[in-house]
Amino acid sequence: MSDISDKITKILLLAPARRGQLSEQYLTGRLKDGTEVSRGPYYVLQWREGGRKRSRRVRAEDVPRVRAELERGREAEALLAEVEGELWGALSRAGSKKSRRIRAGAGSGRGGRLHRGGL
Repeated sequence: MSDISDKITKILLLAPARRGQLSEQYLTGRLKDGTEVSRGPYYVLQWREGGRKRSRRVRAEDVPRVRAELERGREAEALLAEVEGELWGALSRAGSKKSRRIRAGAGSGRGGRLHRGGL
């Protein structure tokens, strides 16, 4: 169990972290003389929250910080997946021991049937 708590501690030490992806957008437009120009990059952070896709523009000076937070978020998700697997394994092992005891006791005549007091 200490391995799980070590991983949880590592996850908490990764903060601040975030999910999502950062993308660059370029907008095209025309000048008054008809020349096409490209503007950007504009940075957009996208993530899912409550089943909905969300997005937010990010200032160029905040991009390095947001990229670092996204990387820590990927590390946290990987550790969370490991912890989840270990917890489910521990639960299934604990459940299999309990179910063997229950099955062994069911045929003993006690607790397997409702006692009706002489009927």
